[in-house]
Amino acid sequence: MANSEVVAVIREFCAAEGSVGLILPRGWFGRPHDGGMCLSRAVADEDSLVLEFDEDWVLTFGGELRVTATGDGLRIDRFTHVAWDWIGVGAPMSPHERFAGGAVELVSHWAGLRPKFRPDHARREAWLEIIRLHGGVDDTRSSSGSVVMSHADALAVVDDFFAVGVIAGLILPNGWFGRPHERFFRLEGAAADEDSLVLELGKQLVLTFRGELWVAKIEEGILIDGFASLAFDWVGFGDGISHHEEFASGAVEFVAP
Repeated sequence: MANSEVVAVIREFCAAEGSVGLILPRGWFGRPHDGGMCLSRAVADEDSLVLEFDEDWVLTFGGELRVTATGDGLRIDRFTHVAWDWIGVGAPMSPHERFAGGAVELVSHWAGLRPKFRPDHARREAWLEIIRLHGGVDDTRSSSGSVVMSHADALAVVDDFFAVGVIAGLILPNGWFGRPHERFFRLEGAAADEDSLVLELGKQLVLTFRGELWVAKIEEGILIDGFASLAFDWVGFGDGISHHEEFASGAVEFVAP
């Protein structure tokens, strides 16, 4: 995806949102979901991209970038480096920070709201449509036109979510597995190839996704959508009875406690 297309996506996203939060490779700039910044200028060439917020704070990316949609906004990565220059609020300081890797996220001002007030699905689809119009994620698309990711990339997102010892509840296309917010699982095993993504939870549950899919971060955890089919195999707790279910559509969510 050319930097000119990346900057077009960012301009449209920021214009639609008005103000955005910023997550740097080291973490949130300021308190999470506390206020936001307005994009005042965005320019790009083959080797760099510059974003200026509120006329004082500037992000300068080097290299050819990638932009992807998350559940809460946009993620910018694959840069060679990013410089962050900003003026301290209430003090005449001008700090300079530089990062050689990682990712930067622009977060919707809706993201900090409680789920019932936050239009995640509609906004996520709008952001995906913006990215589609400008070439997609590495121009990778499903037959329906949706932006997708490889199974290996999807597995990396899932691994990252569970890597810090997170346990999660499971929401299948037909609803919660077990009582909501009462049963949680660890990721015990995972594998990905060109045809499938396989996730093993708690040594008793196995989810096998097939077909193109994508993974998005949401406030409560992560969401997997767009797959062609899902096989869910599990062993009953206490009775040892094996069960098998198939889903041809819908979404799966892993929800943190």
